[in-house]
Amino acid sequence: MLLPLKALIKSSPTHTAELAFLFVLAASGITYAADNAAKRIVFIAGKPSHDYGSHEHFAGSRILADVIQKTDPNAKCDVIQNGWPTDESVLDTADAIVIYADGGGGHPSLPHLDKLKKQMDRGAGLVCIHYAVEVPTDRGGPEFLKWLGGYFETHWSVNPHWDAKFDNLPKHPITSGVKPFTTRDEWYFHMRFPDDMKGVTPILSAVPPATTMDRTDGPHSGNPTVRKEVARGDLQHVAWATERPDGGRSFGFTGGHFHWNWGRTEPTKLVANAILWAAHMPVPVAGANVEPKTVEQLKENQDEPVPAKFNPEETAKAFQLISSNTPINSADDDRSSDKAVAGLVVAGGLQASLAASEPVLKSLTNIDIDHKGRIWACEVVNYRKHKDDRVEGDRILILEDTNQDGVVDSSKVFYQGRDIDSALGLCVLGNRVIVSAAPYVWEFIDENGDDIPDSKRAILTKTGDPQHDHSVHSFMFGPDGKMVFNYGNTGHRLCDTNGLPIKDRWGREINDSGKPYRQGMVFRCNEDLSDMEVLGHNFRNNYEVSIDSFGTLWQSDNDDDGNRATR
Repeated sequence: MLLPLKALIKSSPTHTAELAFLFVLAASGITYAADNAAKRIVFIAGKPSHDYGSHEHFAGSRILADVIQKTDPNAKCDVIQNGWPTDESVLDTADAIVIYADGGGGHPSLPHLDKLKKQMDRGAGLVCIHYAVEVPTDRGGPEFLKWLGGYFETHWSVNPHWDAKFDNLPKHPITSGVKPFTTRDEWYFHMRFPDDMKGVTPILSAVPPATTMDRTDGPHSGNPTVRKEVARGDLQHVAWATERPDGGRSFGFTGGHFHWNWGRTEPTKLVANAILWAAHMPVPVAGANVEPKTVEQLKENQDEPVPAKFNPEETAKAFQLISSNTPINSADDDRSSDKAVAGLVVAGGLQASLAASEPVLKSLTNIDIDHKGRIWACEVVNYRKHKDDRVEGDRILILEDTNQDGVVDSSKVFYQGRDIDSALGLCVLGNRVIVSAAPYVWEFIDENGDDIPDSKRAILTKTGDPQHDHSVHSFMFGPDGKMVFNYGNTGHRLCDTNGLPIKDRWGREINDSGKPYRQGMVFRCNEDLSDMEVLGHNFRNNYEVSIDSFGTLWQSDNDDDGNRATR
């Protein structure tokens, strides 16, 4: 059970390190169903192929295997290097077989289709990545159409390099926790699927640009049919799932040409989710446990030597990776989530444990606990130089530990939008949610309790500089029935919903003109913002104000000459 204490762990949106969400628990840890203990996944990683950083079958398989085992420590992953296993018996107990290798006439399964058929007939899962989705039309094609649900057919399918934008993900276990993303890869499309896509569920679909047809017609580059579809702007499926009549599950993924994309959270999580799903393993609500990787980390296990002219920073920029200079999971990095609890000192009789961290949430700025014991969080990505990184806008999340094991296992989005970018404050009062995102403070009302806001209005306007952590922070309900909140020295003024100046109880406009107030301020008011009082002023960047059981107000003031706590 959670102790009835509100966790007041705050963070500046300028933090780039992984942010762990901690709260006081009486128990912690993840438990798994007994029938999940024996799950086994076999990765067939193809032989060395292509240039450095491309078709890195073994290195990519190792990354995916590590994600699977981090998500479920009871899973057993075997990564077979250099193609088909010499001891085929390893496949007989596999819950899923993952093939990441060159395909076509050199596909590792072609000499062993009878053995693969045996595994499919018993219901083993099948996942094929990138070139491994291509087999010859007359040898492997009929089988893969049945087993995988589709395949790359020469003179029908194409393999251009392009930036695919996936902004509409279907609701499926494979997409759990995966946010819309755009990735440059050799995305194959116009695959050979069963008639009317019978039994096949598209997972990733995008509209290819006209530039994908720049090459002349050929076995992999184009044909009259695909050219007409691209000219019409038809949606093309580049990843798909199928549930076979034999009870097995399969997933085809055409990306994976560039090894660097395995450092990206979204595509890696999607493929890891698919492997879990194909093995009939539970997929967490927040998706597989994926952490972004630096270029230096992605160098591990690659087949080819590092070229003399290789530039890691250019690669990081080209593939939107975290900088090689700021690794987040190295052995000497004290900011990683597995070390977050170790750095805490708690009072006797209490225990702190990790409830949630990336990738469930990232860059949180404020939290609150509702009357159901659920955790609400401001998840900020769009801050300053990253202000357009998430085009859909920042999010308000609801996190829940549904089985009371001390670990968040449910995550949902209450609201997402550009109007709450860089939100610094969150206050949940029953069906009323107050979000501070300068220059506004928004009030959301959920009338029917479905965790979707039914109305939204700005209760404060023209208050504070946007994209600045010295602006308005969160509201808090006090023991006297009053609301308290504050802002730093970029708050400037208080204006009501109509943009008119708010006056204090003595009729003076509240602003930082020095007449009489200046710099950051602390306020107390009624729930409807009437009877506004300024309890203190002349602060620099006073973070959220809190209230103890005696009604005393506490806040921290961030100053260049040293921080201070005030009450």
